[in-house]
Amino acid sequence: MSEIYNNIYEIYEFVIKCTIIIVDLISAGIICFAIVKALIHMFKHKKDIRLDVSEGILLALEFKLGGEVLRTLIVRELTELLILGIVIVLMAALSVFVQWGINTERKAASLERKNQRGKSFRDRFKWRRDERRKAEQKNLDDDDVRF
Repeated sequence: MSEIYNNIYEIYEFVIKCTIIIVDLISAGIICFAIVKALIHMFKHKKDIRLDVSEGILLALEFKLGGEVLRTLIVRELTELLILGIVIVLMAALSVFVQWGINTERKAASLERKNQRGKSFRDRFKWRRDERRKAEQKNLDDDDVRF
């Protein structure tokens, strides 16, 4: 009877370990996808890149946390359980801080969009026009010095 129990436990442990590996791979894939997406948005000069990366990191952390919880199912010693508990607490705290950063970033983006609504197209890009005028004035001043 104990041999059957040991075989069942070995199968159980194998399934849990495979599941943990799959969850960790999903977590790594999510981070890679978030980074690639952020790079594409960066080259397209889109806003909210930090928000996209933060959301990807948060989702990956959630999967990683799930993997750590699964790992507690196959722990054999108390010291391993304590270490896993500390890791889970740290990951949960990190997850809370990343979520707080995402919420702050969203509020800032929302406020910026709200401030842009009432402005005309010319007013939104006034800083570019002012920079262009300064550059033109500097070029004119440089030309006066040469002659």
